[in-house]
Amino acid sequence: MITNTRKFFDQAVVRRFFSCIFLGIVAALITDSDEGSSDHPLQAAKTAVFSTRSLKWFVLAILLWAVWTYGGAIRGQTTALVSKLSLANPLAGRRESRWVLYAGLLAVAIIGPRLLPAYLQIVMFSAVGIYALLALGLNVVVGYAGLLDLGFIAFFAIGAYVTAYFTKSTESPTFI
Repeated sequence: MITNTRKFFDQAVVRRFFSCIFLGIVAALITDSDEGSSDHPLQAAKTAVFSTRSLKWFVLAILLWAVWTYGGAIRGQTTALVSKLSLANPLAGRRESRWVLYAGLLAVAIIGPRLLPAYLQIVMFSAVGIYALLALGLNVVVGYAGLLDLGFIAFFAIGAYVTAYFTKSTESPTFI
């Protein structure tokens, strides 16, 4: 049984709980919302938050809260149990354990975006591409030439302004 010196209704614990629930609501709105209409502007938000599809975000939010609040006690008991059963990680402290961690992170980076809706994948990959081009440009200027010249970022800013100006009448279906 997990014992903790903090009370369940401690102000910090309640604040963390509502922060995690708010994070679950935001995740449900971003990933599960449909396009709204001008007649019913909040209908998309209502269906996103109160649908069965958003249940996964609320479960993840509650799990995040539990780990955030009681993670130290859980970690201590897990460590004691593992040391008692001597089921220590055979890769712990070895160089190969880093490669296992890196392979796991790479798998999450490859599989994770595929779980998002198609529109969010396009938005995410276009933003990643833009910032990768900016980083490459900065690497060429600073890394190879040895100069700190940020003039090319002005072209990025001008392009962003022109794009925003000409596409201001279109709406994004992910935000209300």
